[in-house]
Amino acid sequence: MLIFMMSGLDIMDMADAVTDAKDEQSAWGAFSGQLARQGLSRTALHDGLDLRAENPFRKPRHSFGHVWDRSYDTKLKGFCGDLRTSFDPDFQHLKPTLMFLARSSTPLIIAHREYLDRASKTAFTPLCRHLVETQGQYHALALPLVSPASGRVSILSAWGDEDRAEVGRYLRAHARVLQIAGQAFLALLTDIGEGPALSVREVQVLSLYAEGAQTGNVADALCLSDRSVREYLRRAQNKLDAPNRTAAVARAIRRGWI
Repeated sequence: MLIFMMSGLDIMDMADAVTDAKDEQSAWGAFSGQLARQGLSRTALHDGLDLRAENPFRKPRHSFGHVWDRSYDTKLKGFCGDLRTSFDPDFQHLKPTLMFLARSSTPLIIAHREYLDRASKTAFTPLCRHLVETQGQYHALALPLVSPASGRVSILSAWGDEDRAEVGRYLRAHARVLQIAGQAFLALLTDIGEGPALSVREVQVLSLYAEGAQTGNVADALCLSDRSVREYLRRAQNKLDAPNRTAAVARAIRRGWI
């Protein structure tokens, strides 16, 4: 049963769970576990989909969770044709989704049962019937996390397997919170398991900066020249892919190195 608790999603709790992870898949487990506790047990995230490719799902930058299930994912990732023109009924729902994501950064929410219950049929009616009858999918939510202007898009998806109208209302009411959570996950992901470890000296330098010391104070405390302190700082910034000293300190703290 879907648990209506999304208003209780704590972004800070999610961030703590993700940053404690040792690798990307563990991070996704922590993140999706947070969503599962809110009732969303079927979720996936695909990062860096190339919307110019015939099949953007073949080579995503990162892929977490399943589009539907393991066998479906294998079939989708192995498909060599153009998803936008495929006649395979298992892929036809992806055509309108990809077209929408190519021009919009707003949430896409589809309630298949609502289409089937309408007196007047639309072009989506056969597609919705197929998803309900063959995959048991009554609701779908696709959340763009990165603007399509770059030619690539990241998508957080959630599906509802329950034939209840309140499921659709639930997804609509919390789409924005989910979108923010997905964007936060991608931002935190860049700090997980990447880059070489800091040296002892680099940790010492960043630790003193973290305490508010200036370069001269750091040099005196470690019996180094100012030039050496700046060199250790530069190396640490490179390892942490940090644009400045403040960011380097923050990332080192988040990784538990200082």
